[in-house]
Amino acid sequence: MRCPISSNANIYLFRPLASIGAESMARGQDVANEIVLSLAGRREIVRGTCTAQAPALEAWEFGDARGWLLCDPTRQPPQLFWSYRDTNLLGKGEGPDLAELLAWWRDHGRFGSDSP
Repeated sequence: MRCPISSNANIYLFRPLASIGAESMARGQDVANEIVLSLAGRREIVRGTCTAQAPALEAWEFGDARGWLLCDPTRQPPQLFWSYRDTNLLGKGEGPDLAELLAWWRDHGRFGSDSP
């Protein structure tokens, strides 16, 4: 699903296909979390705090919700990926202003759900 949040920034929500994460699912792992962690590894992004200035992989928690947040301002356009633990939902944001994406995520993105 694509959701524009401004004239130049978009948010996407995905439910990764079981075939992509069959091995992870067989190990009882959350596919969306595995994708974010794998992407961080391929891009050599280390754990830290997400800011608009530096790439980082950050564990996040808000109430009962938690997952991983990956920020990458080095890509064009800058990118933000996040997962929701135990839901198999994956989010991606891209746009010219990573600070805008992070603000949107903190105000709205942490509240995702896989309920219809």
